Amino acid sequence: MQFENTHLVYFSPTGTTKSVLGAIAEGLGLHTEHHNITKPESRVKIPQFAKKDLVVIGMPVYSGRIPALTEGFLKKLKAQGTPAVLVAVYGNRDIDDALVEMQDILTEGGFVPFAGAAFIGEHSLTEAVGRARPDTADLDIARTFGQTLKEKCATDDLEALKLEVRGRRPYRERKAAPPLGPTIGEACTVCGKCVSACPAGALTVENGIRVNEEACILCHSCLKGCPEKAITFGGRVEKIRDFLIENCSERKEPELFYPKG
Repeated sequence: MQFENTHLVYFSPTGTTKSVLGAIAEGLGLHTEHHNITKPESRVKIPQFAKKDLVVIGMPVYSGRIPALTEGFLKKLKAQGTPAVLVAVYGNRDIDDALVEMQDILTEGGFVPFAGAAFIGEHSLTEAVGRARPDTADLDIARTFGQTLKEKCATDDLEALKLEVRGRRPYRERKAAPPLGPTIGEACTVCGKCVSACPAGALTVENGIRVNEEACILCHSCLKGCPEKAITFGGRVEKIRDFLIENCSERKEPELFYPKG
């Protein structure tokens, strides 16, 4: 099957998922359209796809699943046999069930998921785990992955192939946790960059920066985008960081999942 266009659909608060999908698109070498659904307003309009399009869906892994606030958007995507590639980006711990969750949602929506990949990004809670990833080696693998997809699909009947990705059904349970959000320090100049960066609408400008802890997803996009370094996360986040540094610091490598005939 010859593709005409590549559509990249991604949720990427800190830019790691976007960079991986961009490298895959470079390898594919096709006209590419970006659908960045990170901001709340970008999840209102639902894109449309043709059968000869290739859709690459990229999601970060949060507690072993796709981000909860993207689930509704993905379920609204509809297709009629449009090929799809699934990409999960995780913070050097594990992908758990994110890929199988994406596979099930997209299959239900009429897509044909025929390949998948798991890449590593710097962990959102601590730069000490997966530091500076995806790195050059990761992005080279992503480009080669894109090239391989293009070559395989030139001759393969995608609907006749079976994709098996790593993960379990039923998916890992989403466990409720006490609300927690960032602390805004005295260095804050109320520039509003954290408000613009937040994918969950958890920050607003209201006599300073107001935090809605119920909405915060702990993606740390506000912290990483603050020019004054006025934002911190404490409480149980410190304990999670300590656990990650102790147990998840050993480098992991990308995994690629191709279809089986």
